[in-house]
Amino acid sequence: MAVFRVERTRDYTVMSNHHLKNRALSLKAKGLLSMMLSLPDDWDYTTRGLASICREGVDAIGKALKELENAGYMERQQLRGKDGRITDTEYTIYEQPRKPPGTPFPDTDSPDTEKPYLDTPDMEKPDTENPAQLNTKGTNIPKKSNTDRANTYQSNPADRKPEAAAPDDSMDATDSILTPISYWQTRGVNRPGKHKDAPPTKWNSSTITKILSLQEYCGDVLNFKTYSKSYKNKKRIENDRDNWVIFKDVHDPVIDRASWEKVQQKRGKIRKRKTNEGETNMFSGLLVCADCGHNLHYHFNQGNPDIKYFNCSNYKGNRGTCASTHYIRVDFLEQVVLGEIHRLTKFASKYEDEFVKAVMGHSQQTVELERQKKQKGYNALLARDKEIDRLFDRMYEDNVAGKISDERFSKMTKQYEDEQSGLAGRIKTLRAELDKESRQSVGTDMFIATVRKYTRARKLTPRMLNELIDHIEVHQAEKVNGVYVQKLTIHYNCIGSIEIPDVSSLQEPDVLIQTRKGVAVSYSQAQMAG
Repeated sequence: MAVFRVERTRDYTVMSNHHLKNRALSLKAKGLLSMMLSLPDDWDYTTRGLASICREGVDAIGKALKELENAGYMERQQLRGKDGRITDTEYTIYEQPRKPPGTPFPDTDSPDTEKPYLDTPDMEKPDTENPAQLNTKGTNIPKKSNTDRANTYQSNPADRKPEAAAPDDSMDATDSILTPISYWQTRGVNRPGKHKDAPPTKWNSSTITKILSLQEYCGDVLNFKTYSKSYKNKKRIENDRDNWVIFKDVHDPVIDRASWEKVQQKRGKIRKRKTNEGETNMFSGLLVCADCGHNLHYHFNQGNPDIKYFNCSNYKGNRGTCASTHYIRVDFLEQVVLGEIHRLTKFASKYEDEFVKAVMGHSQQTVELERQKKQKGYNALLARDKEIDRLFDRMYEDNVAGKISDERFSKMTKQYEDEQSGLAGRIKTLRAELDKESRQSVGTDMFIATVRKYTRARKLTPRMLNELIDHIEVHQAEKVNGVYVQKLTIHYNCIGSIEIPDVSSLQEPDVLIQTRKGVAVSYSQAQMAG
């Protein structure tokens, strides 16, 4: 017989083989326990939860669980709510069997054969005083919350310390927000709803999406989002957003408007989905091709999965139109971006006045250039719209004079009407953007405060990238004097791309990566023009 084993780098579980050697257990019980030990600690250890990942039914799994419980590999404890009803079941899994509490150990010593001592019993009259009654009031009995989920352990609890460490109070509050059903259950109120056996802090993705998109949290009131065709028809129809009536800053906001708009901007970007291994990267959605404007996609080398890189999603070799791959490695990108953020924060801390002037001047210049570009396009669209009106008048006169046939007149009229309809939509969009920019103030103060927050950052995090960087333009590497040079342009939030002045006291990040034999990648700051 031959056994083919795989390399133990991933997709394997380390556990004790005690239950596999136990002849008293059936094969079904051994397999079920092995599967339970391989699952995460917060898994739904119920018969229905286990039945959802295997082909056995609830009854068969219940028998196997009973066998494991009798053998000491598992304990089940029913939890009751304030009303006395059973609300949940807590599971405790052991890799090695454990004797039930209170089980006496057998006496292996020789039995005592000495004649027992017979004492005269006490004939005193018993005390007839009423004993103190046990207080059974529910508020004095410590009960376990019905939101406590099943805990599983992959080691023998007898080897652990008797007292567990206190929980970390620095945990983010968003990690422990209860769902509405779990919230009411903790207060003894039963509410109708689905997924009552789900973890109490597991929110549905559609619910999170709706919460993130609600503009009412900014303090606004939105009217006419739906309408009905008749007062006799109770069905509501979603109205076009252009027909909404929005009253801003009516009530106290739950979240500031700048943060809400930033969330909408991030959600609007198309990010590459996770790979089959569930792997993603914090730069996904931030890297943009400098030539075609498409996003760069995340990949890893098939021969060496440790090499992770990005390249243009519109590369013509992959049936796109971009002429170059814009290949860049992730490890090199992380060090370069972190080094640039360090230079930015050092410049802000050592030369605060110069930094504020540079940011404010650059941000105002960027906004003004963008506004001028949009204003130029808006004026061109208005001119074309007026020109089409004049062409209509001339065609009508030519048709009346007999210079243009009726068929030709109808065809040209349809063509110009379609063009004018498209122009109307583009004019409306540009007009709204120009009005928004005229009312919007430059968020330089917010950006400066964010930069100060990451003065001592040692590692890149997704939150840091989202708060500081809008996107990064990746250029194709070019050969200059026998050396390949690749340019990166970092566009920061609120201010765009900014060039840090060449200050001698600011050290450049030391980045040197050996990509393969004989090839090394290093970093140097781009020289400022002028």
